[in-house]
Amino acid sequence: MANLGTPLPKAPADGITVLRFSPVVDVLLVASWDSHLRLYDVQGEKQLASLKLSTPILDCNFKDEGTALSAGLDGQVLSHDFNREVPPMLLGNHQKPIKCVEYCTRE
Repeated sequence: MANLGTPLPKAPADGITVLRFSPVVDVLLVASWDSHLRLYDVQGEKQLASLKLSTPILDCNFKDEGTALSAGLDGQVLSHDFNREVPPMLLGNHQKPIKCVEYCTRE
């Protein structure tokens, strides 16, 4: 039998919509239908943060190593700072659900 890896600690209670590995640190960002955005330490196999939103999250992405973006059924694009305990910042909204969010750095 193949080794499928280690299950996520405190895994989502509903379907996972997206998994994103950080391009700069060894963490995993997980969005799900249970309206949570979770951040995991991959090497330490532990959950670092869990943010509860008002509706299911359809996509997420990293802005940098401490900030993530989310988009969901409520049509909002939000920015989340995992380093500070502050409410998410609304970046924009749409009248329909948002399926995809990307971030591009300008250099």
